[in-house]
Amino acid sequence: NNILVGIIANTLGTLKYGQGDYSAAHGMFLRALDIERRTIGDHSGVYAVTLHNLAALAAVQGKYGEALEEFTQVVRILETRFPPNHERILTARNQLASTLVQLHQYKHAEKIFIEVLRVERAAHPKSHPALAATLNNLAYLYQDEGRLEESQRFYQEALDMFTMLVGRKSRPVAVLLGNIGSVAQGLGDIRSAEANYKEALD
Repeated sequence: NNILVGIIANTLGTLKYGQGDYSAAHGMFLRALDIERRTIGDHSGVYAVTLHNLAALAAVQGKYGEALEEFTQVVRILETRFPPNHERILTARNQLASTLVQLHQYKHAEKIFIEVLRVERAAHPKSHPALAATLNNLAYLYQDEGRLEESQRFYQEALDMFTMLVGRKSRPVAVLLGNIGSVAQGLGDIRSAEANYKEALD
């Protein structure tokens, strides 16, 4: 049936995205969205999944204006289908805020990240991957905005959490150590920056 064709088109789009064939992926996602819109409507969960994929594709290509519009629509659809603390809504809001950071819309992005953090802190134990990721995203926002002391604090909390979750010798921890080193360097703390850079490389 038609909806099955739409799902297959979305799956093919995801495959092409993974292969780096962004043009083919874009075409497949648009085809899937058109079929889904005509068969089950543009407020369905299936439509939101495909639209999310299209938004992620736009973001990875640096088309942040398109990604912002699409992530915003995804959030609106999900908010009609799930409670406010649902993981899918929180993930989509995180991605929306990260897109806003790329567009230097810091105040709007910060507001979303802080609200997501509030919900995640209430919903999850002290160490949780989603919570750690949001802390990292907020820290990046502050770093990009030049609020280095705040950035350092949130990076450190994310680092402590990821260390508990996946161990000190892991890629997320290495990336965070590099980020913390960069912030320390920006603050003029060269000794701390060097120590973090070295540990990131170990």
